[in-house]
Amino acid sequence: MLNGRVVQRASDLTVYLELVDARTGNLIWGDQYNRRQSDLVSLQSDLARDVSSKLRTKLTGAEEQRVTKNYTQNSDAYKLYLQGRFFANKRTPKDSQRAIEFFQQAINLDPNYAMAYAGLALGYSYLAIYGYSPAKDVFPKSLEYSKKAIELDGNIAEPHITLGILSFLRDHDIANWERENKRALEINPNSTDAHRLEALRLLFLGKFEESTAEVKRALEIEPLSLAGNINYSYCLFYSGKIEESEAQTKKTIDLSPDFWLSHYYLFNVYRLQRRYPEAIAELIKAKEERDEKEAAKLIREQFTKGGWLGLLREICAQPSEYKMMQYDIASFYAELGDKDKAFAKVAQSIDDNEQYCGFLKTDPFMKPLRDDPRFVEMLKKLGLPQ
Repeated sequence: MLNGRVVQRASDLTVYLELVDARTGNLIWGDQYNRRQSDLVSLQSDLARDVSSKLRTKLTGAEEQRVTKNYTQNSDAYKLYLQGRFFANKRTPKDSQRAIEFFQQAINLDPNYAMAYAGLALGYSYLAIYGYSPAKDVFPKSLEYSKKAIELDGNIAEPHITLGILSFLRDHDIANWERENKRALEINPNSTDAHRLEALRLLFLGKFEESTAEVKRALEIEPLSLAGNINYSYCLFYSGKIEESEAQTKKTIDLSPDFWLSHYYLFNVYRLQRRYPEAIAELIKAKEERDEKEAAKLIREQFTKGGWLGLLREICAQPSEYKMMQYDIASFYAELGDKDKAFAKVAQSIDDNEQYCGFLKTDPFMKPLRDDPRFVEMLKKLGLPQ
């Protein structure tokens, strides 16, 4: 495991690195690097080369080329790109927008910076995936920037990962999603995001063992990945391992208490276990971390006033006030026993290109709908097998 710390004083950077054997905890190697901020690009190559030379497994020529490759010669553009990645990983409305701004600034400094275009594609996709902007407004931009990134550099995995999830969400083409994931992994077999998105694809298909293997591979590569850890929670939850999912989700919260997705999934765990006060507490935390404080306040008030079922009815009556996606509303209607409205909301979720409708096949909250012929129709609409 590689541990590091960066100290910046004016335009000077000091990087402290330690390579630790994760099995024993023994220090393999450590070093300190002193550079000017203007040398950030070359520092990346130096770090990658030195770390790879200390690894017990010898990198192939292609692997070494990939980890030492400079995607831009502009240190300021590279710094802006890193800032974009940092904010994109938070997945909140404001942070997703900030990520887009940083990626665009990087492109302004280096118009041929393929990774910045890939970041821009990712940022726009997040706006739709997490319900911040209509998919019809932002997915075309995500598609455009993914293709631009590939045009500039055909040997980066990131735009293929984004194109894959877009294939499913926009066109319900799960076969092309698989092809894009496969291409991403051909380019970079150690891409955490490619492995975890392949895990998500397999999870949508109900292939639990294969999905779990993929997400575990992602975590072998990057054990502290928040997205990888919460994706592992998904795998456990939708495969029916609820107590294990609870433990994994709490582990992810320990890694980063302000990561809203962890609180949202702990809400789902507690909801399924009918631990409603705890579920509401986690939903409120998720809403607050998404900066949806008014919705959090309404949830607290309505739960106190009407209990769990009263809250569900109120959310279904005024979904926009509670900042809930169509798929969430569908699951609430299913729990309330209103199949007609539940199916109407599932259909709307699919039409709106929401990501969460992909869980329809395995979602325990949708179990009341499975014996209805319309359930198979919805799976077909999604491009998923029965």
